[in-house]
Order: sequence, then structure tokens, then C-alpha cells
Amino acid sequence: MHTALPSVGDMLLEITGECNYKCVHCSARAGSKHSREFSVGELKHKVLGAAHEFGLTNVVFSGGEPLLRKSTLFELIRYSTKALGINAYAVTNASLVNKEVAKELKKTGLKKLWILLYGSRAETHEAVTQITVLVGEGVNVGLHTVFMRSNYKDLPELVAFAKSLGIPTGSEAGYNAEPAINVFRISPAGRGRDNFEKQRLDPQQCKEFAQAMRKEASSEGMTVLPAGWARPESVS
Repeated sequence: MHTALPSVGDMLLEITGECNYKCVHCSARAGSKHSREFSVGELKHKVLGAAHEFGLTNVVFSGGEPLLRKSTLFELIRYSTKALGINAYAVTNASLVNKEVAKELKKTGLKKLWILLYGSRAETHEAVTQITVLVGEGVNVGLHTVFMRSNYKDLPELVAFAKSLGIPTGSEAGYNAEPAINVFRISPAGRGRDNFEKQRLDPQQCKEFAQAMRKEASSEGMTVLPAGWARPESVS
């Protein structure tokens, strides 16, 4: 009797541990480069190629900051989309994005670029240039954010901000599984573990945050995925 092997389906692939930011919530505790990181050949054939044989259909490239290995990132996306025929996504803090990077990302066949943004007004202002360049070059862009005690009151402003920069609304563009904004809880792992008790919201704060985000999303016609921001039964 043979046991059927499980299908991979989706995969998050961290191509480097190096990052130019040190976010308090980072579950990977990214910062320094790992002492032994896979080469582009190993990532293509030992990881992506092998996973494809087990049914891989979607891969998300992350880090660390994947654009610190930009040539590797570009090659991996091209290999995924053009050689393997799978959907490729990437997550970046966008600090290293310029017009050249945006043009190259567009050529790779990347399905969507998720930009990490945490809602402070200074940070939002700094991201305008990079997001405008990406949208201008035709890169499909969405936002990832993590709600914490230090930022949850500001995060609803991201909804109107995303729309003002031409980020696809989700529902209007037909990306029902790819909203304009993905919202996540802080995770008790990595630096998130160090800061978890200080940064996690209590049930009432979760409820207030969920209500504010849903109100803004409805008002602006944007799709926001509530990735665990509150228990459904606690939000009216």
C-alpha cells in the first residue's frame, strides 16, 4: 500500500536573512546575512524545482530584504514564472526600489509585489516615491502591514493612501485572493517574541481597529484582508 505524498501548493521562500531594517515585530529576526545562504542554483533546482514536482503553484519570495540579493531575486522570479509556470510574489520594504528595479520586476513576470508598510506618517511619506515608480512601471502592488499597539490607530489611513497611489482595489481589479492590503497580527516569534507583550492589542483594541479598517475599506472601495485582526464574532 502506497501513501500519497502531500502537495506543496504554496511556499514562502526566504532567500536571505540580511535586512537593512530591524523591525520590532520581525518574526525572522532579520538583520545579518546568514553564514550559509543557498546559491541561486541551489534555490532554483534543490528548492523550487523539487517543490514544483510536488505541486507547487504559488511562491512568495521574502527575507530579510530580498532586494539585497536583487539579481538572485530576479532570476528566481523568472525561473518560477517562465520555466516552471507558477505564480511568483515578493515581499519587500521597498527602500531599495528605483526605476531600474521596477522595470526589471515587471519583466520577470512577477504576479504581485507586497510592500511592507506600518502606518507611521513619516514612513508613509517616504514610501510614496517607490510605490509611484512601481505603479508607473506597471508592477502589480499591494501592501502588507502588521497591527500593533504602537501603530493601530494610524493604520486605517493606509486605505486611502493605497487608493491615492493607484494600488489596485482588489475587487475592482478582480484580485479576490489578492487584496489591496493584507493585515496581520504581531507574531510571538523572532523580535516579535521580544516585543509581543508590549505590542499586542487587547480584545477591545482589536475590535476598535477592525471596525475602523472595515469602515475605511468600505468608504474607499478597497479590499482589505483581515488576517486574524479580531475574532469575527467580536466585531459588529
